[in-house]
Amino acid sequence: GLANNGSLSGGIQLKTGPGYVVRNPKRSYGTALSVGLIMDVLGAYASKYPKGPRFAVGDLSTEHGGKLKPHLSHQSGRDVDISYVNKNNREFVGFERMNQKNLDVEKNWYVLEKFVKSGKVQYIFVDYDLQKYFYDFAKKQGYSDSELKTMIQYPNGKKSYHAIIRHSKGHADHMHVRFVCAKSDVHCK
Repeated sequence: GLANNGSLSGGIQLKTGPGYVVRNPKRSYGTALSVGLIMDVLGAYASKYPKGPRFAVGDLSTEHGGKLKPHLSHQSGRDVDISYVNKNNREFVGFERMNQKNLDVEKNWYVLEKFVKSGKVQYIFVDYDLQKYFYDFAKKQGYSDSELKTMIQYPNGKKSYHAIIRHSKGHADHMHVRFVCAKSDVHCK
């Protein structure tokens, strides 16, 4: 079914691994595609930044999916909430509101970029104000405006829906990643 009106069949439990800690194991079930990509991306982060803080992985879905309060989505194992990491390398289990002073743009962009380049992400919710820092960083790394237009909503406005990274209220303390349907999942919408 849909991410906001569905269930999870054959879900896989994400367990704490390199680069991340799972906050609530009972709410850490996802599709094989979702769990595998989270492990791959955050494992690559841990290899690149071995002394960096771990990301906190929040809710995916429950073992069989369905409604998961307080979320509207997170029903079919294709959504995950992931913290941002901060500049001072302090690790935290919860989510912390980010801004220019505490956001580690380089490390967070590494993870966002890996998710986007995988081709297996439908979209990622990131607060629009934070997107500016990622956009500026990516430009310094050599990305062109045309490349970034499909990756990140900034600077095209909150109502531009062509990019994978887009604004949704309430995502200044964590990113929300929505994975695509696996080709083998005929019931996924």
